[in-house]
Parts: sequence; C-alpha cells; structure tokens
Amino acid sequence: MARLLARLVSIVTLLVVGCAPGTAPTPQTGGQQPPAERRAADQTVRFAVAAIPSSASPESTSAQNYLFNAQFDAMAHLDAKFNLNPWVAMRWEFLPNDNAWRFFLRNDLTFSNGDKLTAEDVAFTARLIANQTPPLPQKAVLAKLVDARVVDPYTVDLITSERDASVLYGMPYFLVFPKAYYEQVGKDQFGVKPIGSGPYELVEFRTNDTLVYRLRPNYVHPIRRPVATELRWKAVPDAAAIYNGIRTGEVDGAFSGLTVEQAELAKRDNLYLATVSPVTPRDQHR
Repeated sequence: MARLLARLVSIVTLLVVGCAPGTAPTPQTGGQQPPAERRAADQTVRFAVAAIPSSASPESTSAQNYLFNAQFDAMAHLDAKFNLNPWVAMRWEFLPNDNAWRFFLRNDLTFSNGDKLTAEDVAFTARLIANQTPPLPQKAVLAKLVDARVVDPYTVDLITSERDASVLYGMPYFLVFPKAYYEQVGKDQFGVKPIGSGPYELVEFRTNDTLVYRLRPNYVHPIRRPVATELRWKAVPDAAAIYNGIRTGEVDGAFSGLTVEQAELAKRDNLYLATVSPVTPRDQHR
C-alpha cells in the first residue's frame, strides 16, 4: 500500500479514503478501461493521531468525529462545496408551524447487533444531545435542538426552540445511536463498547491509546463501500514520531497538520501529501 501522509481533520475524510461509495470507471482514450486494481484480501490501514479520547463513544468529542465514522452513520454530510447531502436522512423539510425539521430516513440500515435503525433511534439520539447533563459536545452545533417526535418508523421531527435553519448543518455531527442497546448497557458500557450502523465494528479499545475497527462480517452497507478490512488508530502525541512512522512505513496516514519543515522533508522523501480544503466552520473535510 502506498504510504499516505494526509492533513485530515474529520470523520468524513476518512470515508473518502476508506469507505467512499463506488463510482463507475472513467473512460480512457480509445474507450479502454484502466486495469483493475489488485488488492490483498485483508488490508489493514494504520493511522496515527495526536490523541485518542477516553471513551469510544461519539459522546466524548465532536472535534474528532473522524475517529467514530467507521462505526457510525451521520444524518447528513457536507461536500466540498458546502452542499448538504443525504446519509441516514434521505430528505428533509421545514415545518414552520412547529419550529421543527422533518427527516425522512433510509429503511435499510442495521446496527451490528441486528437491530434496524429507525426513527426511534434518531429521536433517542436527539434527546441525548438536547438534554443530557453535562451537555454532549454535539450540543454546541445543535444549540436550538430541544426535542424529537417520531412520526412513523422512518420519519422523525427534530424540534427547535425557535426557527433555526442552522440545525441542518449540525447533521454531520449527528451520529445515530442505537436506542435499545444504549438503554440496555448504559452510558458507561456504551463508552467502552459502542455499536453503530456503519460498515465497521469496534474490536479493540484502549482509553487514550488505541481504537481498532474491523469490517462487519456478512454485512453490505447500502451506501458505503469499504476498502480496508481493518482500521487501526494509535495515539502518537509527538508530531516528529508521527512523521517518522509514515516515513518508515509503520504508519499509513496521519490526521494532523504538518509544519513547513515536515512538508519539505516529506517532498524530499517522496511521500504523498494530501491537502484538503475546509468545508465546515470546524474545518471538517470530505
């Protein structure tokens, strides 16, 4: 695998690297297609990051959503032009008489314990964000969210304290939790072994040190097409150590910025530098 050195800061960029939906091949000159890429049956991608949270649940941070994206699906996502695109929610509309937004959900997402993702799970997650004490980090981008209302199994209203269009741009941070499982195991256990509807499941977690995700067996995600078999995240606080890990091939990618000096070294070492443009106020990328 080519060594990848990327200045990445978000959940969604990880999906572009490892879980982007498949696209048709681009026609080549003369109508010929490029040769098919050969990949090993099992691929592990190793990421270095400055810090790993103390919890494996998105409740622990919104600044590092990229750490959870392999396992969780968000309500929507932003593209590079700030357009809001469907994910769990296929479409949405404003309800002016209720100060609410109605979301129409996909009906083909399944949590790793076999439960279907439904409006009950979205409403449950919304109420956690709106009401939990101390507040979840996601509350900062969904400040006007106060409640949720289930309309039918795949339709849910998110209610705000006043008319608020900005709630839509909190949807990339709205990672849907499984209501039944969360209530069964409780907040603390969910922080150690969470489950989601994404194509990967958590197989190893060490507080402030390591996160390891592996593809869910016999699960075909309806909109995401994973490439790697396993994703390994390791906390490496020292920027020089991260760079050296990439240079020696011990690390495949880094979710952190480079100094000017490191960027010049990377060029001399023939490493690949991926530069991305911010697409949200929190410098997230896709």
